[in-house]
Amino acid sequence: VGAEQNTTTIIMMPSEFVTMAEGLAKAFRAQPEKSAE
Repeated sequence: VGAEQNTTTIIMMPSEFVTMAEGLAKAFRAQPEKSAE
């Protein structure tokens, strides 16, 4: 059920998902030390 809801969200707002994913990727790459947290 969770996977289905996630897919629906991505289809409904792909732009928002892409932006969030890019922001998270940049944050993790910029601060790998905080990854533990």
